[in-house]
Amino acid sequence: MLPEDNPPPVSDADLRTASLRNRLFAYLLDRLFVLPFSIGMVYVVVYLKSLPLALLCILADALYKPLLEGLYGYTWGKKLMHLRVTDRKSHQKISWNQSFLRYTPWAIAVYASVFVMVRYFQTPELLEVTDVPAYLEFMGSHPLSNNFLIGVLNSAWLFAIMWIFTDPLRQGLHDKLAGTLVVQVPEEKPVGWG
Repeated sequence: MLPEDNPPPVSDADLRTASLRNRLFAYLLDRLFVLPFSIGMVYVVVYLKSLPLALLCILADALYKPLLEGLYGYTWGKKLMHLRVTDRKSHQKISWNQSFLRYTPWAIAVYASVFVMVRYFQTPELLEVTDVPAYLEFMGSHPLSNNFLIGVLNSAWLFAIMWIFTDPLRQGLHDKLAGTLVVQVPEEKPVGWG
């Protein structure tokens, strides 16, 4: 299951926008693929107390989506669900600009996460955190945990995907911004299968 460098364009005859169900499953699979970075970030904060390593985990998680979509037109979750992100007009592979434009709502949330993480490390009480339950308590009592602006920034991606439910082509705001479309790709049959 190696990614293709230049997948063939989706023809107009084969063009089917991705279903909400398949996009949801692709998203959940992608969350599984980046779960090690999330777990690693918690481990680094709680046990190693290293801001640079925590930021590296956030960055690795953040780059997964735009890098894979820019390189191949899909993330691993999309690949497993037979989805591809294409240019809205040409149905060709998306450009790097489109990939990063599509990521804008998530980038806003990443910015908020980085800001909060830096603030956590500026709080002396973080040094007293020795296990995950103490970290959860620390996060809940931190002034930024109930900050309205941080909540809005962390939810930017939710607002962007809400458009998928009412758009005829199932484009989110991020797709409209980047001029992209998520399509269902016909499954390829293994060699020798009629």
